[in-house]
Amino acid sequence: MMNKILLTSIFSFSIMTLLSQWNPNPTDSRLWNTTKSSFPQKINDIYIYSLKTDSNNYTAIITLQKVGDTITFDYSIPEKPSHGKMMITAQANNNAIRYDTSFTENGEGSTNRSILWLSKKNMTELILLKETTMDMGNGMETFYKGKNSIIKVKFKGKERIFTLYNAENTKGNIHFSVLSDIRNPLIVNSVGPFNISLKEIR
Repeated sequence: MMNKILLTSIFSFSIMTLLSQWNPNPTDSRLWNTTKSSFPQKINDIYIYSLKTDSNNYTAIITLQKVGDTITFDYSIPEKPSHGKMMITAQANNNAIRYDTSFTENGEGSTNRSILWLSKKNMTELILLKETTMDMGNGMETFYKGKNSIIKVKFKGKERIFTLYNAENTKGNIHFSVLSDIRNPLIVNSVGPFNISLKEIR
């Protein structure tokens, strides 16, 4: 009787262990908390983006001033020249579905917008539902998650590889790539009304 109980317990434990390890989407799960595919936001970090407009190509230099529930950063575009400060409020950081498509000073109603970072709402829906509704400069549209990809970026003087989630709208004329980390959903590439590409992190 004791042997039967022991065997039943071992069998039950083994099944539960296998079930806890099984995941229908291992790629997303594996990358959810990995430090290799992301990095923490830090004050005074500098992100160097290439910025493309209808008329020219520019460099956008983003310097983090505050990170946390709100994100504040200085920006400069040396070629114009242009510079300023922007803030992503806690409300936008968590729930934004509209995104700024240019580096301008925040104005009235800016609390419902984000820029450079996907909101937790959009990121969560993209991961769990494989689609999310947002305005990336062309009105409200549904964006669908595609296959993951990788990118090589110069990070603190050394090249690092990051895994990205990719999404695009139905027409395929607006798409973006974001770090595969809900704690730091930094938009790395964007094509559409907002054309940016991350080149370096200092």
